[in-house]
Amino acid sequence: MNSIKSFLKTLIYRISYEYKNKKDLSNFIQKKQKYLSMTDDEFMMKYIELSTQCERKKYILSTLSITLIISLLLDVWKNTFSAIGKLLITENYEFTNNNMEKEISIIMVLLIIMLCASGVLLIVCLLRQYYQLLKEKRLMEEIKILRQQQ
Repeated sequence: MNSIKSFLKTLIYRISYEYKNKKDLSNFIQKKQKYLSMTDDEFMMKYIELSTQCERKKYILSTLSITLIISLLLDVWKNTFSAIGKLLITENYEFTNNNMEKEISIIMVLLIIMLCASGVLLIVCLLRQYYQLLKEKRLMEEIKILRQQQ
């Protein structure tokens, strides 16, 4: 009984804001010490590399978002998959019946939904990575100011 109680306390603590805050603070302190201990050249190289990664993620994210929005607005998916569906139906025309047309339509709609969902999921993942890079870049900018003051 005691072990379950302690397990639940530990679990609740790890979910809490306090635990997350302590963990973030310890990570911040470790990164700060790491960047302060670097030589100027190492720090500069790391800063430039991080800035470049940040810009690259931003361009990839904007290009992907714009492409997804344009394709949704222009109904590209519907036209593409209806053409594929017609090809499948006409290729097997002698075997085609009404049920097969419905099945192909359902498959095409599901494929469209899966592609859109995977595009949105990709954008969300890229946004998270971009956020982490921006956070790291901001930390490095603050460390850069600290290094200049020393």
